[in-house]
Amino acid sequence: PIERPFAPRFRRDETKKEKFPNYLHHVPPEDDDKATRTLFVGNLEVPITEPDLRRIFSRYGVVEDIDIKRPPPGQGNAYAFIKFVNLDMAHRAKVEMSGQYIGKFQCKIGYGKATPSTRIWVGGLGSWTSMSVLEREFDRFGLIRKIEYVKGDSHAYIQFDSIDAATSACQQMRGAPLGGADKRLRVDFAHPDPTAYQSYPAPTEPFRPPGDYTETTWGRYDDRRWEASYVSVAPPPSHNWRPRTPPSPSASVKRENGTAQSASTLQELACGRTVWQGLLVLKSNGFAARMVLCSAEPAITMLSSDQTLRITQRLRLDPSKLAEVDRRLSQGLCSILVAMGRENTDPCQTALQNLVSYLKQKNAAGVITVPKGIVYAFPPCDFALKVLQKACPNIKALDEDHILVVAAPNPDK
Repeated sequence: PIERPFAPRFRRDETKKEKFPNYLHHVPPEDDDKATRTLFVGNLEVPITEPDLRRIFSRYGVVEDIDIKRPPPGQGNAYAFIKFVNLDMAHRAKVEMSGQYIGKFQCKIGYGKATPSTRIWVGGLGSWTSMSVLEREFDRFGLIRKIEYVKGDSHAYIQFDSIDAATSACQQMRGAPLGGADKRLRVDFAHPDPTAYQSYPAPTEPFRPPGDYTETTWGRYDDRRWEASYVSVAPPPSHNWRPRTPPSPSASVKRENGTAQSASTLQELACGRTVWQGLLVLKSNGFAARMVLCSAEPAITMLSSDQTLRITQRLRLDPSKLAEVDRRLSQGLCSILVAMGRENTDPCQTALQNLVSYLKQKNAAGVITVPKGIVYAFPPCDFALKVLQKACPNIKALDEDHILVVAAPNPDK
């Protein structure tokens, strides 16, 4: 037979995309039903370690878990499963790292299997999104225990009562338009514990190539140098997974007599004096909340002794029904407060925004009877804003993350 010279596997003029077409073709997550927050990273050198991979991939988001698989000696390269906190981080890492050199090999990256849970992550949100919209769109799949969303954020977390409900939501809502045809959702399972990510290392450590390997499980690697250009990509731009910066002292509200009368926004008001925190209870649901004092404090002693306030009645938001509240306010004995959500770790507790949505749907305020008087809980409405502006005239609007509270003592108490 005629011998031909050895043909190289790839032509010198081939591009990286031609060499690795399957690993460099990226479908947007909203169009890819196989996209998950877990990446499969193949073609790795056997001695690579978890810290090595964490330094590389934490550039693109918070890495939750790394699982390295090493074959027996002489039977191929290692591979790893790298799990991020959410799908956007994983997709960003997939796009940036596919085909890049890790050590002396070009890595191959795809998506790993999903890890079903009762909690899902929803991306692709914005200023057009609200708690009530999320509840309306997702409660068709099953009972919602909690929605975690801050107005204006690009993502939310939704906790369902069952994995089946969460799975249906992931399958049917990925790619669904919300807020316009060009605003499509990215949905994936999330860690079931909302506080779990706080224990993961933050992606702030600058990348450095690993040092020499002396010995590993699979053999001895004496004075083995890794390439100085361990990864040949530049760090990506900043991303929205970074923790929120706490308000600086200069942003604190000037307080007069323990109130927050000079606040001009609800965010400033949130820095005010918390006079009560506990649970607002409606039927069998508990809503973790805290209350900030807005006006004078003659009636706040009504609240201080009870950490659970149960809504037992509703007050229709009709002028005839609101006249009694106006009368009590005119006597100057009421306290005006704003209730807002607070962090909690109890999965049985529900986000305060769900209570706001319920009261708005019923067009009513919640009524709480306490031994020394009555407490009214108003959702955002014209009457609530008018009352709030009596105490905080610079605030122009109430949003769906807050409830106006009027504590009205009994005249004879």
